[in-house]
Parts: sequence; structure tokens; C-alpha cells
Amino acid sequence: MKTFQTKFVDGQWLPPLPEQHKADWVLVFGYREILNDELFRAKITIAFPGAKITGCSTSGNVLDDRLEEVTACITAVNFEHTSIQIASHNIADAESSEALGEAVIAKLPHEKLRHVFVLADGHLINGSDMVRAMCKQLPDNVFLSGGLAGDGTKFEETHLWNENHYGSGSAILVGFYGDAIRIGTGHFSGWKPFGPTKKITKSVKNVLLELDGEPALDVYARYLGEFAEQLPASALRFPLGLIHAISRERVVRTILSIDFEKKSMVFAGNVPEGATCQFMTAGYQGLVEAAREAALIANESLQEESPQLAILVSCVGRRLVLSHRTEQELEAIREVLPTSCAVTGFYSYGEISSVICSDGRCGLLNQTLTATFMAEHAE
Repeated sequence: MKTFQTKFVDGQWLPPLPEQHKADWVLVFGYREILNDELFRAKITIAFPGAKITGCSTSGNVLDDRLEEVTACITAVNFEHTSIQIASHNIADAESSEALGEAVIAKLPHEKLRHVFVLADGHLINGSDMVRAMCKQLPDNVFLSGGLAGDGTKFEETHLWNENHYGSGSAILVGFYGDAIRIGTGHFSGWKPFGPTKKITKSVKNVLLELDGEPALDVYARYLGEFAEQLPASALRFPLGLIHAISRERVVRTILSIDFEKKSMVFAGNVPEGATCQFMTAGYQGLVEAAREAALIANESLQEESPQLAILVSCVGRRLVLSHRTEQELEAIREVLPTSCAVTGFYSYGEISSVICSDGRCGLLNQTLTATFMAEHAE
């Protein structure tokens, strides 16, 4: 596996784009206004003829151990013994996010499939429903990783790029095939539970209505104390940790909005009735250590192969909490990796990784650092 990386910032490519570069896959993460430029996209297409191009708008880009903001970051990958297939579908052509997941996974050949990397609209698609539907169709030994596109902190619309198709509403899958590819995944949130466990007694998908028979917002505000006066802004510091009946692992859910009149809360992922939950909090150091732990887990699952490409997907909520210390979580991951490993990624509206939950063997996460490490086994 060979990689080439560059970034577009202030109208310049650093380093310059190649004239003709052989690549199998080009991964583009960028500021939405930059990706919207047809000339920008055309230059990438010309520079990498024959490559399969996928990408999305973000809430911040990752290049090596740096956070890139008003930029676009490009990683071109040339595989030696691995083939890839791309599939996509739009939510406008599906009845629901679940139907979208079923339709897009059906387009991807399953024979010799080893892993699926997912990019999806972070504004129009219910990631929990989409992931659950895809897991039902995948072979038992194939897992998902990836994330939902971002739009800074504007939450207006997110865009995705799949070769000649650019716009909102899409789910894009990259399937990896062959015996040579090795892929390790890991995730860790760093959030710690506080207070007693509560049961979700009333909810509709990602809208939480009642906890232990009480209006959800009343319970939440009671445990936040003085921070309740700062809602909804303070909600990012106190996400919800779900504990599903089939797993003791907590799945973190970020609060997107609050309806003060209905005393309900909207989360970036489903909060199913019957699940147990706790409120969560974290310190800066806990989040940074969690990023390192995610990298160690991904590294271990590579089974002694040395990672050649690392794709990191972290949550915009983590970035807002970490603030000027955000790069510390990227630096912690860089320390785990060999210097020869290329690192890319983005800050998202939702992260996808292998986690046993109600979505299946993979799930949608929030406020979590996820790592996908890749290597090709030498023949």
C-alpha cells in the first residue's frame, strides 16, 4: 500500500497536486464551501485519473496529528493486492433510513468482502437505522466503520462526493476485497457515568420523552444542577450513556436539541425504549486518553501487521469540549502509530464502529473517537 497526501488551504495545494498520479482510492475530507467548488473537484479528478473518489464535508479535518479547519485534505491510496468497490444510494430514493441501508448494502458484492467503510449524510439520515439495516445484510465476519458527514457547527446541511455525484442525502460504501487486506478498528469515548441508572420509559427513535416515567428534561435538569441554567449549550458536556440489554458496553448519545415545552430531548442517534442509561461527564485528560485507547485497540486487532493508513473519525462534540486542546487527542494517536503510517480523518456528526448494541454488531456512536487502521499483508 502506498499513499500520497496533500491539503488545499488559502487557494494553494501543499504539496502541489500531481499531474497524473496512479491511485485506486482517493479520500477527500473538507470544509463544505471548498468542496462545493466544481473547479476544485475537477482538479482532483484530473490529478488522479481512474481512481475511485469518495469524500464528505466535515466539522474539521485530520491530517497527521493536526486539526485542519478551513481546508480540504486529500489522501490517495494505491493498493498492491487489494481491490475496492463503491456503492451509493440517496435518501430521496428510499422510504426511510432503514430502507436506504438495505438498498445501498445490496449494491455491494459480498464475495471476498473483508470490510466496509461508510460515509453518510449527517443531516438527513438516521444513522442508527441505516447501520442496523446494513448489519442485517452483511456476512457475519464483515464489519463497518466510518461516520456521518459534518458541517462545522452550523448543522445546516452536509455534502458527500462519490466520483461524479456530489450533494446531500447520500450514503457511500467502500468495500475492501481480497486476502491481503488487514483492517483493525477501535473506539473509546472517555466519558464516565454519574448518578443512578435510569430506564427509558418513553421514546420515539432519537427523541427521548420519559425517564422512569418522568419527563426526560425534568430528570436531566435535576442532575445537571447549576449547569441546567446553561442549557442547551451545556448539554454537550453531559451526554447520555445507553446500556443495551444485549451488551454492557455504553453507547454514548449526544443531545442535539431540547424542546422545553414538551420537556423532551433530541439525540444524534436512537434511544430505544427499555434501554438503561446514565448521564455522563468527562475531563480533558480522560478524552485524550480515550483516543489513545481507541488507537491501541485498533492496532491490536490488526494482528501484528503494521498499520499503513489510519482513518480517524471523531465527534464534533468532542472537539467543542476539548476546544484548543483538540490536537492533543490526535497527537496521542500519532504516538501509537509508526512514522510511515499516513493519517487522515474528520470530525463528524456521528461515528460508526464495531460495537455490540441494538443496531447489530456495529453501531452509531456519538462523542467517541473511532479508528480504522489498514495494512496489506505481504505476499
